[in-house]
Amino acid sequence: MKTNLIALCCLFWLGSGFTSAAAYSSETEQERVVLRTSQGNLILRLYPDSAPKHVEQFLKLVRLGVYDGTFFYRVDSGFMVQVCDAKQRSLPLTPEQTQAIQPIPAEFNSRLHRRGTLSMSRWPDKPDSAETSFSIFLADAPHLDGKYTVFGTVESADEVLEAIRRVKVDNEKRPQQKIEIIKAESVQASDVPTLTASAAEQQGLAPELAVCSAALLFLSGLLTYGLSRYRLAKAVEAWGQIVALAGLLVLVTVMWQTYRQFSPMIGTALFAATIGVFMLLSRFESPK
Repeated sequence: MKTNLIALCCLFWLGSGFTSAAAYSSETEQERVVLRTSQGNLILRLYPDSAPKHVEQFLKLVRLGVYDGTFFYRVDSGFMVQVCDAKQRSLPLTPEQTQAIQPIPAEFNSRLHRRGTLSMSRWPDKPDSAETSFSIFLADAPHLDGKYTVFGTVESADEVLEAIRRVKVDNEKRPQQKIEIIKAESVQASDVPTLTASAAEQQGLAPELAVCSAALLFLSGLLTYGLSRYRLAKAVEAWGQIVALAGLLVLVTVMWQTYRQFSPMIGTALFAATIGVFMLLSRFESPK
């Protein structure tokens, strides 16, 4: 009698655990993760049945805002694009976010590395070292099957992934234009149709428009200063200097945040050159 009771308790415990796992899996399958990037929105579908621990931590980090401000640091047009480690994001992690990032045990499964596949990055010699960095594949990579954990796929907005693929890169496959994940959020699958990716082109143009606007502000200020030395009132001279320097400051800031190859030394050289132009023009007096 006692043995039967113990057996029944064990079956009940195992059954309840299985039911909870099944409920979690079913609930998670109805969730989608939206990556709002500077190139548009990517809709991600997760595989809780194939990589439950990876999906659980990924969703937890998304809800905590860990992926906000991260970026695609590698773009290999014939292979994959890779999101940076969260510790490299534009804003420092909070103590809560840092504590939530834990190494995930490997969950190698039968899912294949194909275009759109989400695969968690890890150190080559440490299978259980995955944390936050992950890759989205642009082509089939059968040599990685069973060696890296596949935990999801890009469900829609493939045109955004294609736009990311076309971004110019340097010799180390680093994008010359920063591709930022502005925000990552979890939504219900039923809400996905309202999340259009049609804004991708506008968002992709935003950095270039900001650079052009800053450059025009700088040039207009410089032109105003130059004309004030000859034809315009002297009172306009100081205004031209202020506008030019403000435009230069915005230009350098935007280029530094947008283009990874933009060096602070270039910004310093531009600033010094502007001061030099001001000094050169100041040697000439406007006609009496």
